[in-house]
Amino acid sequence: MEYQASAEKRLEWPYPVRYGKVNHVTVDVLVIGGGLAGGCAGLSAVRRGCKVAVVDKAPVKRSGCGGAGMDHWNNVLNHNGSPMTPEENLEKGNTSARQGHRDYIALKGTWDALMELEKLGLPIRDEDGDFKGTATLDEETNLLKAYNYKDLVAVKLRGGQYIKPVIYEGLKREGVELYERVMVTSLLTENGKCGARVIGATGLSMESGEFYVFSAKSTIISSGYACTIWTYSTEITGNSYRWDPNDIGDGLAMAWKAGAKVFGMHKAGHTKAAHPFAWPRFGVGNPSNTWFPCTIVDNNGKEIPWVDKDGNILTSIEARNLPAKTQVYCGSTISDVLNTVI
Repeated sequence: MEYQASAEKRLEWPYPVRYGKVNHVTVDVLVIGGGLAGGCAGLSAVRRGCKVAVVDKAPVKRSGCGGAGMDHWNNVLNHNGSPMTPEENLEKGNTSARQGHRDYIALKGTWDALMELEKLGLPIRDEDGDFKGTATLDEETNLLKAYNYKDLVAVKLRGGQYIKPVIYEGLKREGVELYERVMVTSLLTENGKCGARVIGATGLSMESGEFYVFSAKSTIISSGYACTIWTYSTEITGNSYRWDPNDIGDGLAMAWKAGAKVFGMHKAGHTKAAHPFAWPRFGVGNPSNTWFPCTIVDNNGKEIPWVDKDGNILTSIEARNLPAKTQVYCGSTISDVLNTVI
């Protein structure tokens, strides 16, 4: 009897149900996906005088791969004192940039992007002097060096957890129209023809069921990679350790259905991860990609020695963040590392 009584108390859907309502939105630029890329695309477009709408199936303030924050910012090579230029970075031994023109564009803009985030309100410097006198602090810029204490090529972000909130506030401040918890379902093409010019998109409110028709002169898809695929158990992370589990490739699918050419999908099984069963998402790092030079202990509390790639034991915290002899770091040329000895 007690079970039956509780079962009768059905939970009410907390939002009004409006399946029959159709909303028409007309803008110059439509951005699908409000993560780091989509948020910055929206800001860039509105500052050029465009009427902009950003649509996300989650709350923009914490949506996307950057929703949990970012602890570091890589490949800052366009600042004064940089050990090399973006061109040299691509040519002389950088191990992370392998996609040619795509990485070149990113390398040319990464420092300016970091400075723009600071203007938006992101704390990136050691303003309180917490790291004064330490090897990680770059005295000239007051920024903290990550990975490689020799050169400022990756920056530890003091307030990286605020990266999405500052972008979100920037979008609101600049007057970008935000449509949150709206799932974009398909692109609209001119005369409905596959491969024709894209003129907008359709979407569905995940709260009320309302239908949206977006008309736009330009449409930008920033909805992320195809992650959380190939692994069908909810108890096991699938295809990624650090990307938003909402990234399921729907943006790629709608672009393909509209006639876009898609390449590289044969790599979807290990996109942004070594294999489908990688580390848990967000916050935990992984054994080959973290800037924390933490002391490691075993199950009995005994310290495990740090060693470099040649098996030499490293006896200082600073040494854990310096390249070994012949080791190529991001932002380091072959000639640089040949002269580096720990």
